[in-house]
Amino acid sequence: MIGYNASAHSKQLFEAQFEPYRQGYVYRKNMKGPAIPVTADERNRFVGNYVRFNRYGVWTMVAAMTVLAFIATAWSTAMDIAVSDGMIFGAIIVLAMAFLAVHRWFWTAPAREVALRTPISEERSRSDAKRVMLKRTPYRYIIGMAVVSIWAALDSATRHGWTSGWGRLWLVLAGLFVVGFSLQILRKWRLDRAGAASKDDLGFPLSRE
Repeated sequence: MIGYNASAHSKQLFEAQFEPYRQGYVYRKNMKGPAIPVTADERNRFVGNYVRFNRYGVWTMVAAMTVLAFIATAWSTAMDIAVSDGMIFGAIIVLAMAFLAVHRWFWTAPAREVALRTPISEERSRSDAKRVMLKRTPYRYIIGMAVVSIWAALDSATRHGWTSGWGRLWLVLAGLFVVGFSLQILRKWRLDRAGAASKDDLGFPLSRE
């Protein structure tokens, strides 16, 4: 994907939950929840812990899969029994679920720690949350997703034959991708051009003192 780094994008999404406010920040779970004040040190600690998990968690999962493959191969050789695809798939699912569970623990760490604090703003509406998320999504990510999606649809259309039923369906899907991603880019351009609105991203007029 063009200029796309999954780890960096994941970090950006996590950081986007913290928005500058006066001398510190406010935390909004998933960029949508109530705005809860946090200090700059707290925000840096949360981000640092999440980044360390992303750095070591993925490699830990890769190492676990490698060890599991070695054990499965050794066991299969010793017992003269073939390891079924179902067993391999099941092991991968278990590891993936464990990884996602730990990821969620680090992602929601701020929410657990500030749960008893008094919010200074209500939860965002769904439309406002989508607006803020789009505003903070890099153009390279949208364009990268568009290129991959359109290429995959066109490749499928070529393999099925452009004049066949499935081929035409994939061509229609490619066209929908073009329209959809173009609209997303246009919406983001309008949001970026609008700049600072009368209503702050926090959901209400704020003093930055």
